[in-house]
Amino acid sequence: MASRRVAYAVRGDAGRANAARRALLADLVSRAPSHVDVRLNTSSHTDEFIAMRLGLVPFVASDDDASPVVVRVTGRPVLGRDLRGALHPDAPVLPLGDGQAVDATLHFAIGTGHDHARFGRAVAVGMRPVGEDEEPTLHSISFETLQGGDDHAACWTEALDALDARLRRARAHLLSSDAAVAS
Repeated sequence: MASRRVAYAVRGDAGRANAARRALLADLVSRAPSHVDVRLNTSSHTDEFIAMRLGLVPFVASDDDASPVVVRVTGRPVLGRDLRGALHPDAPVLPLGDGQAVDATLHFAIGTGHDHARFGRAVAVGMRPVGEDEEPTLHSISFETLQGGDDHAACWTEALDALDARLRRARAHLLSSDAAVAS
């Protein structure tokens, strides 16, 4: 399996690199389970336990598909492949024995890491200076994505675009505040 960890170099002081790091953590749009409706549960697990287990499953990051996922399993463990869009098809989700059944619907919400950690697409985000300088001008930002593959580049681009938009809003606010003070 290809590594899901990647690093990018950011030229500038630590504040600039940290802003990019924080954008990776807080500004990437993703979907995550928001609540679970359990219609049938003949297992020994409580409905709350089933909802918790289903809510822990990471799903393919999608900023436009919040359609519900239905899971209906009888007499065998619930696996990732039983949940449309689950990232890990072979991951065991919920043990079920012979004759036990679960029928539930997962509902999703769209959000960012700023809203809640469950929406985070970039994880294990780190920052370190590169070189021996007293005041380094190059920093390495490293992170992993749950999806791997091309999602690294998409995450990096989306984070930098969000950071750019935030800086433009801050500049516009400052300019409008300066104009109000000057008059």
